[in-house]
Amino acid sequence: MRGWQDTPYALLDKHSGQIIALDSAAFFVASICDGKTDCNSPFVLDIHHSICNNFLTSGVIEEVTSPSSLQEHQKYRKALNSYHKALHWSITGSCNLKCRHCYLCAPDNKYSDLDFSQIAKVVNQMSDAGIMEVSITGGEPFLRKDIWEILALFVEKRIRVTQIYTNGLLVSDSVLKRLQDVLAPQYERSNLRVEFSLSFDGVGCHDDIRGIEGTELKTLEAIDRIRNHGFPVKIETVLYRKNVNSMLDTLEVLKSKKIDYWKLSAVGNVGKWLETCDQENLSPAEIFDCFLGLLKGFIGAERPMGILMGGFYTYDKSKGTEGALYGNAEGICDDDFITNFSCNMSRFVRYLLPDGTLLPCISMTGTEIHDKMPNVLDNSLSEALQDPYLQEIVSITMKELLERNTECKTCVHIGRCNLGCRSSALTCNKNVFSVDPATCYYWKNGYTEKIKVMLDNC
Repeated sequence: MRGWQDTPYALLDKHSGQIIALDSAAFFVASICDGKTDCNSPFVLDIHHSICNNFLTSGVIEEVTSPSSLQEHQKYRKALNSYHKALHWSITGSCNLKCRHCYLCAPDNKYSDLDFSQIAKVVNQMSDAGIMEVSITGGEPFLRKDIWEILALFVEKRIRVTQIYTNGLLVSDSVLKRLQDVLAPQYERSNLRVEFSLSFDGVGCHDDIRGIEGTELKTLEAIDRIRNHGFPVKIETVLYRKNVNSMLDTLEVLKSKKIDYWKLSAVGNVGKWLETCDQENLSPAEIFDCFLGLLKGFIGAERPMGILMGGFYTYDKSKGTEGALYGNAEGICDDDFITNFSCNMSRFVRYLLPDGTLLPCISMTGTEIHDKMPNVLDNSLSEALQDPYLQEIVSITMKELLERNTECKTCVHIGRCNLGCRSSALTCNKNVFSVDPATCYYWKNGYTEKIKVMLDNC
């Protein structure tokens, strides 16, 4: 049983990780189902018996023949912050590559790491804040010699490790075997398996942006190794001038590797990229053309993996559903639509830098808002999650965006484009309330006609 300031009563399904919000009557029933209370007592009303029967039928509770006690993790805990499902955490700013576009400026080790005692303190605070999941990134997380102790802390606190972001160069067979051993208790009590997320930036191009020769071959070998150990694999690709024409070849390679998911996006205008890009950014029109050609090849290849092409197109292989990332398929812009939050991801998942700074998302590292963000070394994580300025950024609604971008109010595409990604708007225009230029371009220049025709014909 769990609770937060905005969701005071809830049940956590330990197998799926889903939260079930409860009203006061349902919470009362859950509270007395403690293995000791007699549910036939006079203070248990008919409505409570009905809820209890529903809980029994759905497997939320089970009947016991003799008194027993709840396990410690089953008891009710309420956090002092609003509901946050997960934390995306760079546990180190160090890396064994020299990536030209690194958000963290890892080659310069710009953001100092927390030591293990500080890491342990944050993990405890994650538990207190009701954080249920964590994805680990860097720098390169496997550079930390205490990585196994850190993972064990998450297991101890029942915080599920959902993803590990790595360049793959240090992921040997022995590392993968040890990872399975350390996370074995998580697998025993949850249906969620750890997914590996690796960067691969195009056939014949990967070494250029990663800064070290021979990285491409090693990365492809790491993908095979990780899959052979039974872990799902997600690939992330950044698009820039040198690799934009290699995406169809890259599709064929990733299809042969049987990866689970492929995410493509334009390289972010932050970090090391500002020093090294040398006019290699692509215009929205160039990205649109790349995505259009890649989508045709992707459909021709029978949609071999899940995919996300920026704000352009997304395909969920498990559900067989596809379409645009933002807005709604019907393009409706009504009162319900404009009260929606602009970004639901940052509402429930925050990003933690190696030095303890808490951001709405990783793409906002080094942007105009960075220095205004809270640090968990100065306050508890619960306090940092409730920071007023951070809350202002993650709580932006469509209504606020339309008030600041009045030219969008009469656009026929507004219900579909959703004004795009906030971090993209921020890095392109230095204003988190502005329009994401790429997503705007996609819709105004034929997304509806070109993409819909292509999908309908397939």
